[in-house]
Amino acid sequence: MLFAASLMAMSASAQKLQQCPTPFALPAPSTHVSAPMKATSLENTNVWGYYVKDGKDLLADIDAGKVALVGMGDAGTVEVGYKVCVKGSILENASIQAVRIVVPDASAVKSGSVKIYDKNGKLQLTKSITVSELKDCEYANVMLDDPFTLTEDCYLAYSLTTSGTSDGARYPIFMDKTQYFAESMYVIEGGQFYDYSESFGPLVMQLALSDFSLPEHGVNPESISGYTEVGKEYSFVLPLSSSSSVVTTDVDYTLSVAGGEPVEYHANVSLPAGLNVSGELPITFTSPAESGAFTVAVQVTKVNGEANSLANTVAVSEFVNVDRWVDRNCVMEEFTGTGCGWCPRGMAGMDICRRYLGDRFVGIAYHLFNSSDPMYPTGVPNLGWSGAPSCIIDRAMFDVDPYYGTNEIILDDFKARIEGIPGLVDLQGTTAVLSEDRKTVTVNACIEAVEADDYEMFYVLLADSLTGTTFKQSNYYYQYDLSTIGCYDDEDLIQKFVSGGEWGSASPKVVYDDVAIATSYVNKVSKGGTLTMGKNEKQTASYTLTLPTKAVLKKAIENSWKLYAAVFAVGSNGEVANAIRVKVNTDSAAGIDGIQTDNEVQEAGRYSLDGRRVTRYTPGVQVVRMSDGTSYKEIVK
Repeated sequence: MLFAASLMAMSASAQKLQQCPTPFALPAPSTHVSAPMKATSLENTNVWGYYVKDGKDLLADIDAGKVALVGMGDAGTVEVGYKVCVKGSILENASIQAVRIVVPDASAVKSGSVKIYDKNGKLQLTKSITVSELKDCEYANVMLDDPFTLTEDCYLAYSLTTSGTSDGARYPIFMDKTQYFAESMYVIEGGQFYDYSESFGPLVMQLALSDFSLPEHGVNPESISGYTEVGKEYSFVLPLSSSSSVVTTDVDYTLSVAGGEPVEYHANVSLPAGLNVSGELPITFTSPAESGAFTVAVQVTKVNGEANSLANTVAVSEFVNVDRWVDRNCVMEEFTGTGCGWCPRGMAGMDICRRYLGDRFVGIAYHLFNSSDPMYPTGVPNLGWSGAPSCIIDRAMFDVDPYYGTNEIILDDFKARIEGIPGLVDLQGTTAVLSEDRKTVTVNACIEAVEADDYEMFYVLLADSLTGTTFKQSNYYYQYDLSTIGCYDDEDLIQKFVSGGEWGSASPKVVYDDVAIATSYVNKVSKGGTLTMGKNEKQTASYTLTLPTKAVLKKAIENSWKLYAAVFAVGSNGEVANAIRVKVNTDSAAGIDGIQTDNEVQEAGRYSLDGRRVTRYTPGVQVVRMSDGTSYKEIVK
């Protein structure tokens, strides 16, 4: 995680928020015009929120999938909110006249209330929602009995109790997928606050404020975190948040690297007038000559040539400087199963990542959803998945949808980590060999530490092309056509599961890849061992994985013998330091018929570095994906 919740970190005991798996259908056109705010107490108020659009703009974002639904997957009671940072901000001493909420299906809402908590999470105010005033996809103004003056940081929230089976009943909360603000999306349960901001984006909820006005020239920089290589020039984009009554055309700022003397710069930007307008400021600097943690401080001093009128003008970003940059491969650990009707999108998400990223993507599908699954494994981790389908990325990002990811497509999450974070160990040279009796696979890992740490080793045996008469997938997507669901590209696997597709039935027999068939876990504890390593130290480790003996799974494996070993090291911070996926060498196993040899491996596709499908004649650097799942880079002139 790039940030910590101010009250409580996300916990396995929290309710499990998830995104609605299908696009939300807008209500009938008769409800598309938002009613104006007519209440006398809302005259001369300004609207504040992390998401400030209304009316047709809101509907357009819903239709485009920029604003999406989240919920628990079942009707019931859910409470969500966000933090309002008051001290030293333009909100200080403003008064809340009303809280503005929006719901997708007003008929499903049975009761609700708006709540205000102080900065310590103590309830300060509760106001009931008049359910009869709710309309689909329109803001409802929940008037407070008395104005609430903002003098300290606080939390604004609302709870809803819904019934029914519609998407709006099961996923009644709107959130903005296009932005990120820390502490802008909480689930509140049992007096504890669980931060879902990184997973879902800001909550769509607004405040109607009096005694509040926008300054003329106000821009806040926001901090980031990242990695650099010693002595190298590094460029990044610093997020800006503008709250200004006029258009912002340029800013002056100072830049201080590793506590050095601030250097002044001028930059042209383009930010429209408005509240919480997002922008970007390109920053370039040279990293320090020594490895280790350092900071980059940016202060926006002037806006349009005038003094910055906001209080929070400084952003201090934290970086880790490494001696050498080792390419990172990323791990997806997915919770899935044949009995999960929405899990086909997890299969599609993994396939997209494999096609575009090749072996830089290490996908592990744990078929844990239902014990009747022919691929149901033994010896698996207990990682606290939120339900199926969901995944964990590098044990650093939790409760992520394996198709949509944290924004619109899971591929973007993996690209960001692969491009922006180095591997802290190097696992090149790792091998995996099938025994002659075809019962075990021995993995020999080669580990070189970029940074000194204690690294816990994990081993997983994977199988591709698993199929059989009982390998049937529960599929809810057969009820929808492709125009309703949409797809990422022309090869998106989701096309097979919709109406008219090859697997477009309620329970089709499908082919499974990236299936975890054996692991280093015993009784949910990994036996892979821990290596204490110094900087640049090299060590080797070995682990033997036993193939499953369950007849139906054993038969499916022996029909293809497409086996891979995933090896990854986890540092003391609990995150994956690096990973590798290697093909299991089956040449030494006696008596295996029909094994695909290297001569039979064929080219499966070509892609540019930004992920576009290209031909063998397209100039530039290409990623060539082979039929056995491996890939390599090729320069085409």
